[in-house]
Amino acid sequence: MKIRCILKMSCLYLLIAFMVVLGGNHTAIADDSVPPPGTCFDKEAGGIFLYTLGPTKWTFSIMNSTGTDLTVVGVPDPALFFPNDVVKAYTSKKFQYYVAGGAQRWEGNLAIKPGVGGSAYQFNVAFQKSAGLNGIYPSTWIYLPVPSSGPYFKIASSSTGQLVNGRWSTNMPVAGDHKMHNIMTIVSDKIVASLFTVNNKHVTLVVSDTLNNYTGTPLDWVWNDGRSVPTNCGLCCQSCPNVVDCSQ
Repeated sequence: MKIRCILKMSCLYLLIAFMVVLGGNHTAIADDSVPPPGTCFDKEAGGIFLYTLGPTKWTFSIMNSTGTDLTVVGVPDPALFFPNDVVKAYTSKKFQYYVAGGAQRWEGNLAIKPGVGGSAYQFNVAFQKSAGLNGIYPSTWIYLPVPSSGPYFKIASSSTGQLVNGRWSTNMPVAGDHKMHNIMTIVSDKIVASLFTVNNKHVTLVVSDTLNNYTGTPLDWVWNDGRSVPTNCGLCCQSCPNVVDCSQ
């Protein structure tokens, strides 16, 4: 009886190991990396926190409200859109991404070149891999940094925004500001770009002409503070200052 029990347990362990091996090598399992021990992943880029544990679907839309075409000149990894994709004036394009299993993450830039002003007005939507809160939620930060050079107005990282050319600039620093945002805006004398989401699943980039007679209000809010964003404090919160609000 004891030998039979041992044989049954051995078969069970072999079956579990076989399933793990299959799962680890299956193409549907997108990203199963483990962060280095002791690394604080709460304090990362900031912006929109995208958590894509499959099966799930998320979208990225580009809305062109300018009078000229927009061209995609660079894509993150995995690709969203394709290089040389064109979004015609006053139209939009949507890219839908389906994650079958695992937790997919993105890295790199979605580079957009407006049809006015030449390459100086090109900007990026940045994607940065994240391990999530203490490595529990592998995910991606998506944010809109102001280009390091060129005509886009730069505000200090400590500022909440500034009215420029009739629009509120609420840009992110190039390396992020380690905070959650649901909307970010960069402003130049010709182009205004805003990146936003209301549910951390469907992200929209709106590009418009700069209108100097427009007076708006600064927009910056967190809409979704649920389980899929790093609001709960863990051990890392005690060692990383200004990461999350530990009073909640």
